[in-house]
Amino acid sequence: GTVNNVYHFGRLAIQRNCPSLQLLKKLIAAAIAPVCENKRNVAFAECDAKLFRILSLLGIKMKVIGQPIEYLGSETIPVMFTYDGLIGFHRKSQRSYDYQKAPVWNEAFTPKLAFSV
Repeated sequence: GTVNNVYHFGRLAIQRNCPSLQLLKKLIAAAIAPVCENKRNVAFAECDAKLFRILSLLGIKMKVIGQPIEYLGSETIPVMFTYDGLIGFHRKSQRSYDYQKAPVWNEAFTPKLAFSV
């Protein structure tokens, strides 16, 4: 079928010692929310191999769309996310976090994981 909207998540990477899995889950949930607004939305990303494994363990399904390359000191994998691959994690995260009551972004806060959409 036809695609509705296409999103791009810059280079997805995670520090070696990510201090907070909860923070990571919240950042991922916020980043994928627009993709989950329509069944025909898709997203593309260059994903660090370590984060790829973590996303898979969290139940996020990705399709590898090319060969991995060594980039900025880590293996980086080109991936595609679909609505179907993200919606399970999205629904689960919505039940555990109320985004309507989320604090406004504070620029003084520097996340360990950054997304660009």
